[in-house]
Amino acid sequence: MVEVNATVAENAAVQIESHCREHIKNKSLTCSFPYMSKLIEKDCPRNAAELYKLIADFMIEGKVYNEDEAFQVCEVLSKIFLEKKLFPIEQRDTIVAEKLSNPIVMAQQKADGSMGAIRDEDSIDPLTGMERAKSDTMT
Repeated sequence: MVEVNATVAENAAVQIESHCREHIKNKSLTCSFPYMSKLIEKDCPRNAAELYKLIADFMIEGKVYNEDEAFQVCEVLSKIFLEKKLFPIEQRDTIVAEKLSNPIVMAQQKADGSMGAIRDEDSIDPLTGMERAKSDTMT
């Protein structure tokens, strides 16, 4: 089952790369297409605007496309990706969170002076590895 899912995902990445190569006419991006396809596959953009945010820099950087032309290419690609169903819908719209084994009851939580906040005085300086010096304040 795992091998089948891996093959489907690999096939989607290949198809995404193929469509990108077909529609993005930029000779300087030949080595960037595999990276772009994996980025698109992992992020699963819902529309052209999200796709544009992901890959516009690649297209504009080479001075082949201006922003409007790059967005038009993203509109075409987005339409193709959605028509061919290269992204699972549930992968795009679902955020998965782990369920706690025991419920947290706010009334049972301890209230100490810090309320769980980490203060600067309690931390170690990352550069020197030493505790920060306590400042003397005149009261």
